[in-house]
Amino acid sequence: MLNSLASGWKSIGHMVPVQRDSGRSSWSRRAVAFLGRQRLVWRAAAFAKSRMRTRRERFVRLEANARRRSRRIDGIRLARRPETEAMAQLVARLGYDGRIRHVRDAQYFAWRFRNPLHEYRFLYAGERALDGYLVLQRYRAGSDAARVHISDWEAVDTRTRETLLEAAVTWGEFEQLRTWTASLAEGDRKILHRAGFVERPGSSPAGWDRVLVRSLRAAEGAEWALAGRPLLDLPSWDLRMLYAMSG
Repeated sequence: MLNSLASGWKSIGHMVPVQRDSGRSSWSRRAVAFLGRQRLVWRAAAFAKSRMRTRRERFVRLEANARRRSRRIDGIRLARRPETEAMAQLVARLGYDGRIRHVRDAQYFAWRFRNPLHEYRFLYAGERALDGYLVLQRYRAGSDAARVHISDWEAVDTRTRETLLEAAVTWGEFEQLRTWTASLAEGDRKILHRAGFVERPGSSPAGWDRVLVRSLRAAEGAEWALAGRPLLDLPSWDLRMLYAMSG
């Protein structure tokens, strides 16, 4: 990040990541860490840690809970594949507020969800004409594989957004569920807060949760702008994890 800033890039601000931790998994991590420090049981603790990592790197619990009648959430379904046309139609129905963002059409969605480094699951409200969707993403390997991200989240109304988030939290029982909030509406931030999401300052490497931009043609000293919107003004942007390399 420092090298980029030195070469002319500028930061538009912090993405304000929030995270919801599973109390049960936090207890398990502490227990395994404690056992790993004990002389006679450290091998067993290492094995347990490996087993925990293997299980949490998959959407096993999410899919199992979604199939159970006792865990049913009316109007919400889980899928492994993106319904790109329906998702793009919903985005078009919701309209454009003028902020800088990617064009989320069917072609973009199809390209995005072919990323071989990531695994996705899709929560949908509605059938052919969607009323909402929530995209869950995780890395297939690496130290961050235990963390699941809300990559994108759209709906026609607040109730549908809340229900989609409820399904993700209830079915997933994720160790860590994380998303960005810098450009979310205040109502959406309140939904996340009620669901147990809190800001985690300092939980990422320096610069990881910032977006850098650079103007390629602005005159020296001129304001950087796109379609009349100042590039360095955070409210000019609609920023989602979907648009980032980690999305």
